[in-house]
Amino acid sequence: MAQFVLVLILGLALLTWAASGVVQTTAREWFERDVSSRSRLVLIGGRHSLANAWNSDGNELQNQLIEISRDRGA
Repeated sequence: MAQFVLVLILGLALLTWAASGVVQTTAREWFERDVSSRSRLVLIGGRHSLANAWNSDGNELQNQLIEISRDRGA
């Protein structure tokens, strides 16, 4: 009986370890995909205003970059 319990505990530990790896990998991929899509949206949305700020006053460009870096999402 003790051997069965020991094998069961070891089996559950291995299963938990494997599931943890899968969840961690999946979460990292989701995070990377989310950050990538957010950065693309920022560049697409701010391209025109950044181009105008680039050709004008240096303070305007700095203000635009500060505004972009603020997280107004979540």
